[in-house]
Amino acid sequence: MSPCVSIIIITFNYGRFIKDALDSVLDQSFSDYEVIVVDDGSTDNTALIIEKHRRFLGEKLRYFYKENQGVAAARNYGILEARGRYIAFLDADDIWERMTLEKLVAAMEKNPDCGMAYGNVEFYDKDLQMTIGRRFQPGVFPIPYEGKCFDRLYTHGNFIHTSSCILRRSIFDLVGLFDRRFKCGEDLDMWIRVSTIIAVKYLDDVLAKVRRHKASLSFAFLAIHKSMVLMTRKLMKTVPNFESTLGAEAIKEKLYTHFYAIGIYSILDGKNKRGRGWLIKAWQTNPGFFRNKILFYWILSYMPFSRLFKSLRQTPILVRKRRPQKIKVLHIIKTLNLGGAESNLLNLARSFDNRFFEAHVAYSGQGQLEEFFRKNGIKLFKFAGREHKIKSINSLKIIWRLTRYIRKEKIKIVHTHTFNAHVWGGIAAKLTGCKIVEHVHDSRYIDPAEFDKRGETCKQYQFIKFLKNFSDRVVVLTKQNQDFVIRKRLYRPEMVCEIQNGIDLTAAKNLSVAEKIKLRERLYLPWDSKIVLSPIRFSPEKNLNLLFQVALEVTATFSDVIFVIAGTGPEKERFEQWVASYGLQERIRTIGFYPDIPELLSITDVFLLPSTIELHSIAIMEAMRQRVPVVVSKNVGCHDKFIRHWENGVLLDPFTKNGWSDAIITLLQDNDLRRFIGESGFRTVARHFDINDVAKKFEDIYENLLSI
Repeated sequence: MSPCVSIIIITFNYGRFIKDALDSVLDQSFSDYEVIVVDDGSTDNTALIIEKHRRFLGEKLRYFYKENQGVAAARNYGILEARGRYIAFLDADDIWERMTLEKLVAAMEKNPDCGMAYGNVEFYDKDLQMTIGRRFQPGVFPIPYEGKCFDRLYTHGNFIHTSSCILRRSIFDLVGLFDRRFKCGEDLDMWIRVSTIIAVKYLDDVLAKVRRHKASLSFAFLAIHKSMVLMTRKLMKTVPNFESTLGAEAIKEKLYTHFYAIGIYSILDGKNKRGRGWLIKAWQTNPGFFRNKILFYWILSYMPFSRLFKSLRQTPILVRKRRPQKIKVLHIIKTLNLGGAESNLLNLARSFDNRFFEAHVAYSGQGQLEEFFRKNGIKLFKFAGREHKIKSINSLKIIWRLTRYIRKEKIKIVHTHTFNAHVWGGIAAKLTGCKIVEHVHDSRYIDPAEFDKRGETCKQYQFIKFLKNFSDRVVVLTKQNQDFVIRKRLYRPEMVCEIQNGIDLTAAKNLSVAEKIKLRERLYLPWDSKIVLSPIRFSPEKNLNLLFQVALEVTATFSDVIFVIAGTGPEKERFEQWVASYGLQERIRTIGFYPDIPELLSITDVFLLPSTIELHSIAIMEAMRQRVPVVVSKNVGCHDKFIRHWENGVLLDPFTKNGWSDAIITLLQDNDLRRFIGESGFRTVARHFDINDVAKKFEDIYENLLSI
């Protein structure tokens, strides 16, 4: 039986404190709970302390050790493991009062319209000997706010302490997990997201004792200000009416404060040039050169003794040690049309740490994703007005243009994403002395025997012998690709690595009932119909014959099922002729290119993709992120590596129609099974395919190449 509350404790080298935290859990008057301890890579005696408490907590205690990835990632791990209706967080260096859980659960039970409840806290020194004060008290935070108080959280700061709150487990299905981009302040970002959609309840009781010490993230002032800048920009894009609610001037004033603070901290840390850059941003945000002594610190940054002020900084800056200058990376791709390689590039480019890396994207022609890159502030370079083949005389012109751009922009790394782009970009990189990362999204490194088996051909295979040892690093999507490259001795084993695609876990679409009805009306889909979605390119490898046969059988069984097929391609007209010949235009809808697949997934019951050739489909991961059960091909790409049959998805043989229709019919009939597989799929994606983890792996490759 599932517990009422899942208590999530995050720890990193807090072995000296976590015993007190666990003791306070044991002392709770409320006992229907489980304890999930996520150890974020501790090197102290934390594991020993946890093991000692296992004899008291027994099966209630679950301990997970993982490599250090930060607080947000650790909290997300705990949420995905949680089984309770409610989730409560307890920081490893804090202590609960005896009635804390009982009061928080009671508040949630009495207020079913609230998604979160929180209380007051008392601050102590590290030894819990001296009281520093309370969160809510005259002169500090005299007014605890309730309701949809996201505006107060933004303007007044984080008055909800993590160790004093409880949330409904279901709320994370609506707002997503903690944003891993934040080095700190990830809790404030979460509370703002929660309080924009549902009310928050305040309890006028002290629920936790909170230690204040220099190891606490609360002291990372510079990191906090940088996180607030990132948060503001994010909220302006994602929260409806954010600017109108707070007012443009109030937002400008907050940004000015953070820019100014970052500038001063940077100068006092001896990073004068960087500090002046932040001061310029402060002045541009809220003009007034003499305001708040900007001019004083500007002049100070040029003084030879300014580095002496480094000792005035109160704590270490919680950032990764990197090169002082940004590493400029040119990503080269054939087009920006809708596709797996293009979607993965978009996800990657906006996930790199822009403090240390600058992403440029070179492409040809026009594409549906071009505007998405621009909206994310990614620098674009169009090297050709339309698509060209490698054998074209225009290849010489393309290589010359790429070479000129690399030199002009002082590019350090060339990262290629498609075969044509690899040939053009690789030659340009060789001419300019850049390092080359070959990112393989296509089938160039698949054994021709596999293509013969699947009735396909790969023209790129015949060229790979000419590109032997051409790249400095080769990144493939599957173990089969990696083994093939090494077996054929195209590259040394240490030069080839497997990195699978990733997605933004926070980009799931959670539409309201009214929004779903409007979407169905826009697509002429009955409000009570069941939807089977296949976002594909209409081409032979997508197994269109099988897709059509499955649709015929399922629609013959259910009168309220509609197959929605989104995409374009050379076989689209022929497929539509099949549909018309059976008079099934109302039951099998081909809607062409659709710019927002997550939106479609929000009204989808089952995801279908019977491809014969696939590497690592972005569309499958998006469906799993949206908690939609996936029915896909086995022994294709890396599907079998992360999908377990009838656990987090359904795997079937794409060379026979046996089982496909039955699987979809079973899922459509069994709501509980559909929900179970969808939830399991979400947990799989959240654990293994976070785009921030993927971006970090590429950042390490870039840095490693430049250090050789």
